[in-house]
Amino acid sequence: MENTKLCCPNRERVPTEEYQIGERIRCYVKAVESGPHGPEIILSRADPQFVIKLFQLEVSEINDGTIEVKGIAREPGFRTKLAVHTRDPKVDPVGACVGLRGQRVKNIVRELNNEKVDIIKWDPNIKNYIANALAPAQLKAFSVDEVRHRVKIMVAEDQLSLAIGKRGQNARLTSKLTGWQIDIEPETVVVFGFEEKVAQAVQTIAVVPGLTPETAHVLVHAGFSTLEALFQAELSDLEQIEQIKSEAPVIMEAIKAEAARRSVSKQETP
Repeated sequence: MENTKLCCPNRERVPTEEYQIGERIRCYVKAVESGPHGPEIILSRADPQFVIKLFQLEVSEINDGTIEVKGIAREPGFRTKLAVHTRDPKVDPVGACVGLRGQRVKNIVRELNNEKVDIIKWDPNIKNYIANALAPAQLKAFSVDEVRHRVKIMVAEDQLSLAIGKRGQNARLTSKLTGWQIDIEPETVVVFGFEEKVAQAVQTIAVVPGLTPETAHVLVHAGFSTLEALFQAELSDLEQIEQIKSEAPVIMEAIKAEAARRSVSKQETP
């Protein structure tokens, strides 16, 4: 095509790359348009399809259809996430794309001027798919909103920055890749203060039939903060507690009865 013009607009260039006159570069033919002086072939190095074409050239299993590219998300010059899948149980789709000693993906990364490439195993289960995409971050819990295509993920505090990625890149690309909005939050660790611990212990002791919350409160402050400790108490121990001294025998009977009931119940449990 004698008057055809090859053009790589700024929008199709990778922001971290510089091109010199006379330099030979690989590009993806994105479109053919009619320009003022004839046909124009629009070339791109920023389009996600450019990365897919590189994998087709490098990975024979993708080229022959054994491995299917299920999704791609890219921030040109920085990072790409590629999801792959195969119906052949004998083929590891991620391993095939990485290649022996990582040679296949290394060739692609070299062509992309060291852009980071994550190869991810696609999964029909959205939880597994997102977990694969956010790896190696360890995820604690998922809350999936099927209607709004939204997933809320809880992670431990030390995994938060890993899951989100630098400037939110990891989470952002995972969202583009899966088509789901992803919210990542740190797991809230409840730290009980002294009063909360006392109240919790009182509730534990008050389950013993015959013990009032007031009596349980006295016992907890006397050091009997667990049922195990209470069941090991002697009558003489209770008689030394001034607030319940007169009721010590009755309380002791209630404690022994509950201990015996639990012992029988434990023996009957297979």
